[in-house]
Amino acid sequence: MADQRILNLDLCKKCVLLVQVVVILVTQLSLTTTVTITGVSNNPGSGRRYLLAGDTLDLECWSRRENDFTLEWLHDNEVIRVGQENPSVLSTQGYPASHPKGRTKLQLEWRNVDLNQTGSYSCKDIYEDMFIRKVTVIDIKPEVMKVGSPIPDGTVALKIWCNVYGIPNWAYAMLRWFKDGREISSGDEKGKLEMSGNENHITIYDPSSSDKGNYMCSLSTLGNVIELFNRTVYVGSEYVGNGNQICTHWTLVSAIAVVVLLL
Repeated sequence: MADQRILNLDLCKKCVLLVQVVVILVTQLSLTTTVTITGVSNNPGSGRRYLLAGDTLDLECWSRRENDFTLEWLHDNEVIRVGQENPSVLSTQGYPASHPKGRTKLQLEWRNVDLNQTGSYSCKDIYEDMFIRKVTVIDIKPEVMKVGSPIPDGTVALKIWCNVYGIPNWAYAMLRWFKDGREISSGDEKGKLEMSGNENHITIYDPSSSDKGNYMCSLSTLGNVIELFNRTVYVGSEYVGNGNQICTHWTLVSAIAVVVLLL
């Protein structure tokens, strides 16, 4: 009988130990699934977000633990600290247990983003939870071409450039050209649209006075239309020496570095 009691006691101890192990595992499991990142993605399903240069990146990280001050935001695996060159703002706020997203929110607000803010953003806590959102900042850096003047009529093609940076895949974006509000297509008699890498330009063959006007480069990406910059091209015919010449002058009306995409 005594042996049976000892056996039952050992069995009971083992059951208690097993319950403790299960509780620990369940607790750890619940702790490692509490951090989530929210933020409007303009490419649903991809986790990628596109932004215009100069915009503000705003991301939230939620934890279901109360007063969870162990959360951190990282950019390309580097912890983001307040007071960097491009100022960022980190704020922590608590919420009641009934809040559907969680008890603690760590918000990242990075103002006036540029190409340097492209990359992977992740939020983690001491339990090594990490959820990544990819951010792409699309920027435009127009280049003013130096065009010789006068240009011999019919011998030099006029090229207007629009350089786009930060587009990882042109399947997500479409570049369009307009002259005086009318879209220019590759089928136009004198215009040809060409794209090579991030360098995109329209070529106008045999430029004449009829080509004078305002040329605009516009980017459509993930449902957002962005007017990047305008160029006004002045073309006028005049006689220089013995030949009919075309003087071409370039005026950069506005250069707006812009992107969302925001992954």
